[in-house]
Amino acid sequence: MFVTAAINRVVRTLASRPFSARRYWEARHRSFRGSLRSVGHVGLGEQANAEQYAVKRARITAMIRRHLRNPEGKSLLDAGCGIGALTSAYVDLGFDVAGADFSRQAIAEAQSRGIQARFVVAPLEKLSLGRRFDVITVVDVLQHVVDDGAWSASFA
Repeated sequence: MFVTAAINRVVRTLASRPFSARRYWEARHRSFRGSLRSVGHVGLGEQANAEQYAVKRARITAMIRRHLRNPEGKSLLDAGCGIGALTSAYVDLGFDVAGADFSRQAIAEAQSRGIQARFVVAPLEKLSLGRRFDVITVVDVLQHVVDDGAWSASFA
């Protein structure tokens, strides 16, 4: 029931205007505040989403360790970090982490979790942190890109 009501709130919020990815994500993060459903699968419960994120965390951690034996002190940008569900894994590995997302709601939630990272509200195509990163992660972001031009601009 909770999921259906939350989805209906998001749909009502968006129904009267042309689609905006930012509006969609702000509404979704508001509706699922504090829940992995805000970044995970809205049709799954909290436990199932937690299990999926545990698998992602383990796979990403193993991949990073395989390619970068000692991440201690290296820099990492978590592009499209959402509520920081994976950001904490990068911090735990020893990275100096910056997380970026275009949703103010998501960044506020990430900051409230006490993750020791610098968080920035910015779309990736306008992100300018004045530095280079040793590692950049873009997890669960590409399937949500709705503007190919903006995506291309994020690499400029």
